[in-house]
Amino acid sequence: MDHWISRKHYALAVVTVLVVCGGIVCAGDWSCARSTDESQQGAFRFPDTPAGRAAAAYVHAFNSQNDEQMKAFVTDYRPQSYIEERPMEERISQYHKLHDTFGTLSPLRTALSIDPQITFLARGSNVKGVLVFRFQVDEAPPHKIVFISTSSMGSSEMSENEILRMANDKNILRVADRAQPVDDRLIEETARAVARILDEKYVDPTIGKAMGDTILSYLADGRYADTKIAGQLAEALTQAAVDVSSDKHIWIEAGRC
Repeated sequence: MDHWISRKHYALAVVTVLVVCGGIVCAGDWSCARSTDESQQGAFRFPDTPAGRAAAAYVHAFNSQNDEQMKAFVTDYRPQSYIEERPMEERISQYHKLHDTFGTLSPLRTALSIDPQITFLARGSNVKGVLVFRFQVDEAPPHKIVFISTSSMGSSEMSENEILRMANDKNILRVADRAQPVDDRLIEETARAVARILDEKYVDPTIGKAMGDTILSYLADGRYADTKIAGQLAEALTQAAVDVSSDKHIWIEAGRC
């Protein structure tokens, strides 16, 4: 399923005047690389990591406009559960629609790379602006793809230089973090963690408890059940906290902790 996320590596970061959880970190024994300027180092190359190889194979198949190559990519890189979820013909039809929307993909640079994940910036020949891709693969061989997320940055009103200035690593990673898929378990874990932090850390204990209790009540009522991505969940949790406290210095944002 695409709506799975590794709780070991992701969380929703609570940001208030008192609580700051931030920073991109590289943990464990994974190799980790921040972005490099490929324009100064020759042609773009995906990193030789499980996620990098999956992303490279995807871009190659996507740009081929060849159904057999895309079928081969799905078979080689997607888990059996994904393949069985929908007929292959539907997958290929979806690919055609994406190709019509994006056009040919031209990767520009890698914003962050760890063995099971890559976030990179690309152009689409049919897109005004740039695209942010994130690939997550299983940590264990054969490193099947867990999810692919795609977001856009920029608009038709912005100049080329404005778009490229905006597309710095910090903004790229923020866009990718917000596009992360969430599942029921992560929604519950995140809501409970946010409620606990507000209860324990907010400057006014009474209001902090009220914010936490409201979030837990909304969780029990199923208000967050239809949330699909981290950015939507962050906005819903922020709104609940602000509605109770009237403190607009509180916000909850998708991030890596």
